[in-house]
Amino acid sequence: MMMLGEKQYKFEEILPIYKAVNSETDVGTFADFMEAFKTFDREGQGFIAAAELRHVLTSIGNRAEFSAEQ
Repeated sequence: MMMLGEKQYKFEEILPIYKAVNSETDVGTFADFMEAFKTFDREGQGFIAAAELRHVLTSIGNRAEFSAEQ
């Protein structure tokens, strides 16, 4: 159950992020990306909670801004 203010992202919404960082030379493969995605998609429905994604990205050093409207 989602809490107020949370959003779930579909794989199709995450894919552009993957494509944007794909030009980096020191990154994993697509299979690595999918494995990581599945780690956070615990129910296997193709979604990651926005709060969880924000927490993970922040903890690895990505300080992206997330608006409440997203």
